Amino acid sequence: MLAHFAWKSLCRPAYRRLLSAMRDPHKAQEKVLAGLLQKNAASHFGKTHSLHPRMSVREFQQSVAVSTYEDLRPLIERAAGGEPNVLTSEPVLMFETSSGSTSAAKLIPYTRSLRAEFQEAIRAWIYDLYVSHSAIARGRHYWSITPLHREQRKTSGSIPIGFDDDAEYLGRVEQWLSSKLFAVPASVGKLPDMDACLAATREHLRKARDLRFISVWSPSFLELLLDGFEESPAELWPDLTVVSCWGDAASRSGYASLQKRLPGVKLQAKGLLATEGVMTIPLESLGGCVPCLHSHFYEFVRADASHGDAETLLCDELEAGGEYSILMTTGGGLWRYRIGDRVRCVRLEGRTPILEFVGKEDGVSDLKGEKLNPHFVGRALDALRLKHHLGTAFLMLTPSDDGASYTLLAELGQRPAPSSLSTDLDELLQENPHYQYCRELGQLDAVRIVPVSADAATRYLQRSIALGQRAGDVKPAALHRERGWEAWMKP
Repeated sequence: MLAHFAWKSLCRPAYRRLLSAMRDPHKAQEKVLAGLLQKNAASHFGKTHSLHPRMSVREFQQSVAVSTYEDLRPLIERAAGGEPNVLTSEPVLMFETSSGSTSAAKLIPYTRSLRAEFQEAIRAWIYDLYVSHSAIARGRHYWSITPLHREQRKTSGSIPIGFDDDAEYLGRVEQWLSSKLFAVPASVGKLPDMDACLAATREHLRKARDLRFISVWSPSFLELLLDGFEESPAELWPDLTVVSCWGDAASRSGYASLQKRLPGVKLQAKGLLATEGVMTIPLESLGGCVPCLHSHFYEFVRADASHGDAETLLCDELEAGGEYSILMTTGGGLWRYRIGDRVRCVRLEGRTPILEFVGKEDGVSDLKGEKLNPHFVGRALDALRLKHHLGTAFLMLTPSDDGASYTLLAELGQRPAPSSLSTDLDELLQENPHYQYCRELGQLDAVRIVPVSADAATRYLQRSIALGQRAGDVKPAALHRERGWEAWMKP
């Protein structure tokens, strides 16, 4: 197909730039930082922190503190209200939603530069796919990026929230090419409800006998789609070549399950991408994921570093076997942003680290992409206590042993669990857009209520010690991502 040839040709320069950056990652990252400083020195943030393009990395680190979303929230809210030049000199084109910690959702600003940074990484990945798996150029593709069926919203400053369709993550040329190459049209995502979206997606995929490539986020989402077909994947798509999906950390078991369901199909574990930015992409030629050295500016903090000893390292300073937390500085205005993801340096390719996603920091539970944060869950449980007059009763949310849902371990005394307890908690948790999406798709079942005895706090302490915590360090937890709690806590 000429469209495939055009897309591959369009992606080649980004791939070559990445390989060039890998030859001298330190120099490449200095160049990225200088570009970000040049573009945004005149912004409110740039002026406040005396940013200028000739700053060294060290000077930049001294001028700008490591930040979380809560640190940047006041500035992001000003930008969402329509104020220009807050975090960046460029205008904010739109906001995208992601799950928050203390709040239900956070708004991530998207600028032209941030979109270009995403496109640079995606193009390098796509070119490597075409080179490594040439058969994908002989048929159509299915990409699922943004959640199906999202109502369009705007901020208080009338700035759009959310992409209209999946292809908007790509460049303009790719958007035109995608209309020729994608098996499922963008219009499907605008259908009135989730069931209609899924049904239409399956109908288009059933007709796509020439399907060669599938890109989804969660392996459980693809399993959900496959469950709706009477035919087997091999009967539907005899020439399916590659499936790209999450494969690390909490998705490892789902990835293995999907591989059994798709024998003979290459499953490629996705790199580490988030709403805020792209951290790594997989390169088949290297057998692993590399940081997108020509997209954002990255820093790393050793996972075992104390808060008072948080020395930051650059890409070329990582050691094989080490685990690190990632900081990003992006063209969207996230400055030295601690995203909450942890990676392991598997090995070094020259001076470039090959990275593997280990999991979320700070106790975030992420079975199917829902990203439940303990702070957010704690607020939900506080609201539940007030509504159901639970006072200081033991309440803890934990993944069910089979990973199909979450379980609320609740000390209820002699009274039965109120019939609305599960429904009320589920509604509170659905204020997190990622959890809501997983529930709407059926990837997660509703919260189950499991009564526990009056000695639940003691049992919790005992198992926490058994899991390796010191008795003096054990604190009450609204959310615990370890499984096995239900069996331990049952009276």
